[in-house]
Amino acid sequence: MRVLLTSSWSGRQERPIFPLGLAHLASCLKKHQVICVDVNVVRDPWSELANAIRDFQPEVIGISLRNIDTTQAHDVFSYWLPFAKMVRWLGAQAPDIPVIVGGTGFSLFPEEIMRRLPEIELGVYLEGEESFPELLDNLDNPHLVRGIFHRQNGEVIFTGLRPPPNLDDLPLPQRDVWDLPSYLKEPSQLGVQTKRGCCFGCIYCTYPLLSGKRVRVRRPQAVVDEIESLVDRYGVRRIFFADAIFSFPSDHAKAICQEIIDRGLDIKWRGYWREKDLDAELASLAHRSGCDRFQFSPDGFSDASLEQLGKGMRLEEIKAAYSVLARIKDARFETAFLFNYPGARWNDLLDLVALVLELKIKNRNFLFPHVTNIRIYPHTELHKLVTKEKYIRLDDDLLLPVFYDPFPLNMISVLIRGLYRSARMMGRLRREVGQRRIIGGGRWGLRWVRHYDRVKE
Repeated sequence: MRVLLTSSWSGRQERPIFPLGLAHLASCLKKHQVICVDVNVVRDPWSELANAIRDFQPEVIGISLRNIDTTQAHDVFSYWLPFAKMVRWLGAQAPDIPVIVGGTGFSLFPEEIMRRLPEIELGVYLEGEESFPELLDNLDNPHLVRGIFHRQNGEVIFTGLRPPPNLDDLPLPQRDVWDLPSYLKEPSQLGVQTKRGCCFGCIYCTYPLLSGKRVRVRRPQAVVDEIESLVDRYGVRRIFFADAIFSFPSDHAKAICQEIIDRGLDIKWRGYWREKDLDAELASLAHRSGCDRFQFSPDGFSDASLEQLGKGMRLEEIKAAYSVLARIKDARFETAFLFNYPGARWNDLLDLVALVLELKIKNRNFLFPHVTNIRIYPHTELHKLVTKEKYIRLDDDLLLPVFYDPFPLNMISVLIRGLYRSARMMGRLRREVGQRRIIGGGRWGLRWVRHYDRVKE
């Protein structure tokens, strides 16, 4: 079968992100003819798609909706709207070709998306490496395949959950079907997964839904085999570990770092870290293996906020991790905090400022903080909480970004967003002057809670 795979159109100019999920999917379609088009790295996405459909004559078109929005209150942008435009365009251009949608953005709102977009015939829920190939063998009988949304008598029907795959049983992602040079321009980096699943209890997080509450790890040797092939075959020098948290389990993270060191791989890499996992041994191994920036998201900045957000950590553990990095030359790190969380108090602003100032004064490796509000997603503890307190209704539309930011602390949030946008704008201007070129992307207008840009019907 001829299968065309494509990423959802982002709707604006952004740094190219390699479609890792589709690369994993493509590697599982060996008995099919597959071409891949990323509309986000071409000059004219509609012409590129039209040409691919005309020349390849696909029997199925698969679209990955990776993110539903940016999740950032200082940069509110909905990817759902450009995605809807793309699906409707395909429905008009190629009405006889089945459109199948998947990806994490789709899996957050599968029924709602399919109800709104009748052009979508089928949806792949959660991980698709096993369900998508099986679906291609049963296009006329999708009810036989678990993990699929399909239409029956005008209703959207789900065939039921299927067990997640064993990661070591999956083939390596197929990257040569993509235009790799488009993703290798600085400061871009290729993603590599070392695990899936998240066993922690952050009240706002969708990872336990999307990849399961049980952490499934890949063998460290297999992870580094993949990295080594990227270095040898494509000259890749920058890696991003696309895990919910790279540092957990810490023994697994240490084994990967040691394997990179033992093989003498000359790479730089980044990933997401949890402060509670970081000891001196892991920090040293990570830095020696090429980690040039540690990215943390403690979210809370006091014991009270950490407890309310379900982080399972104390402030002293967070500070201890940063102290470990302070003792390593050039072990740069950045942090992300959530302001105006449920149960927030006025003195939270003082707690946040005090922690940031302490880090700036005492730790030369601290780069900068990210501060935002919490994006409300369905199927989370936060969603249950805010519906009980009637901040939103149970049937409120969450496809467009909705942030938890109640009065009166939302007045401080407006100030924080303004300061953050100003800092980003100054950084862009400095780069523009230094490099004598325009840096694309970004919207600077003040937005409030929801992004109401409309896609033409």
